Amino acid sequence: MLLPVDALLTALADPARWRLVSLLAQQPRSVGVLAQLAEARQPQTTKHLQTLERAGLVTSQRTGQRRIYALQATPLRDLAAALSQLADTADQVGGPRATYDRPSERTISGGTSSPRADPSMSHINISGCRGTSRNSRNS
Repeated sequence: MLLPVDALLTALADPARWRLVSLLAQQPRSVGVLAQLAEARQPQTTKHLQTLERAGLVTSQRTGQRRIYALQATPLRDLAAALSQLADTADQVGGPRATYDRPSERTISGGTSSPRADPSMSHINISGCRGTSRNSRNS
């Protein structure tokens, strides 16, 4: 079952949960052992594990009085594939050497004009890194 990517990213975004996922990647573990290894309190660890379980990243199994958690690799592989596909698309469509097309017309105060023909737009740098505003030049 494929879960939404945002649920996976939300579950993995917390550093404490990421630590638990890393520990579970090594082997299934009990809540007590995970709490000890993560240097966290057991109630906090349990809540994090429940969040990961709701996201489909871990499963749990009760063994006597202990609950053992195990990492599910499939959602991580699905997420990695989605991220890889995004990166591949970015490389094809707008890679580092791609040029950015400007719109042929831009609406300014209800009218249209070409950005190249508008002298007030000539100082804008698309990257936003080195551009200066007209006001800062007049200072």
